[in-house]
Amino acid sequence: MFPDIQLYESLYKNFMYANNGVEGFFIISGFLFVLTFKSEQSLYDFIKSKYIRLAPVIIAGTFICAVAAVYKMIEFKIIPNILTMLLLNNFIIRWGTGCIGSVWYVSALFTCFIIFYLIKKRTINKDKYIKIIFWSFVGGYALIEILKGRSFANPGRTYFFIFNIGFLRAVGGIALGMLIAEYYKKYKDKIENLNFNKMQYLYISAGEFILLSALIWWSFVEHKKVNNILYVFIFAGLLIFFILRKGLFSKLLNNNIWVFAAKYSYSIFVTHTLIYKLFSYYFWANYSDTVHKYIWLPVLSNLLLVILLGILMYHLVEQPVINYFKKKK
Repeated sequence: MFPDIQLYESLYKNFMYANNGVEGFFIISGFLFVLTFKSEQSLYDFIKSKYIRLAPVIIAGTFICAVAAVYKMIEFKIIPNILTMLLLNNFIIRWGTGCIGSVWYVSALFTCFIIFYLIKKRTINKDKYIKIIFWSFVGGYALIEILKGRSFANPGRTYFFIFNIGFLRAVGGIALGMLIAEYYKKYKDKIENLNFNKMQYLYISAGEFILLSALIWWSFVEHKKVNNILYVFIFAGLLIFFILRKGLFSKLLNNNIWVFAAKYSYSIFVTHTLIYKLFSYYFWANYSDTVHKYIWLPVLSNLLLVILLGILMYHLVEQPVINYFKKKK
């Protein structure tokens, strides 16, 4: 919005690849999908449980958008927002873009979960199932590589009316997380009984440090020429290290404070675009002089509002809905 402010240009350039963090969400989601899978659960109950988990915050955010649209603060299109609330806006192709654009990820996640549920449920032959998951991982990212080269940008872009970048990212990432989980389950006892000497402990800690540093570097430093597929392997490697829990950093970060912080992450993720639209494009656009005088004010206030709204959404919407349906069982 303010290209003449050097700070904003620097922030934009240095954070423009931070959206690859979504790959981490997909990989972790695939990992947890396998570990929490209930073979006795019906397709209807599976879809219902995932929808209840993912949709309430999006519905609440869309309602805020509708109210804001009445006061002409933002544009509101009915059909795309209905599809967004149904979590179907990014199913295979992009069907519409609601007012909370960042939730393309949630739709891709939700619909991919249904596909992988059917694959896992109906694939009796274990080897066949593993092969399908493996080729889903390879195929998803291979298609992105062919269509986008080294970039994962523009998740809403659809090629040839079938290859949507965001949906392919979900297919590849979730399948990779599922692969890691399947091998973790297979070798869980051996993993838990592994013992390393001091030198091996140092090697593992060094590996954790290198991969963790690489992920942090990825989000803070401009790197246009680096292929985004590298992020996928870095994150997967770090996840494996943290599953082992044999190094210094995996032990340090295995702390309840991260559990506390993580419970708000989904609501914060969903609502951050909402704050950006309402306050950047509407509020701060009308106070250009203040922005130029106090250039850190919009940055810090927007971040604070995103966190506060995310926490409120969690306590007022996300958790109460989950608790309500738990009691209904």
